[in-house]
Amino acid sequence: VENALKEIARSKDGKTISLRLDPPELGTLKIDVSKRENGLHARIVAESPAVSNLLRERAGELAGVLRKIGLDVEKITVSV
Repeated sequence: VENALKEIARSKDGKTISLRLDPPELGTLKIDVSKRENGLHARIVAESPAVSNLLRERAGELAGVLRKIGLDVEKITVSV
């Protein structure tokens, strides 16, 4: 996952990658990461409202972790 995110960060504007994760404790997560002019935009779609709320609350923390590995994250949105 880290390598795929770093690859899109090096790409030209407009490129998008989609990931599907199935962690047992969170349910299915669909993640689309797009390269935009000002940085990366991530859209996370959770299977349940509870997980969506949890991820929304922790979006800033997630962005911080991604920045620590060298990714320029501009925006993270979370929905159900």
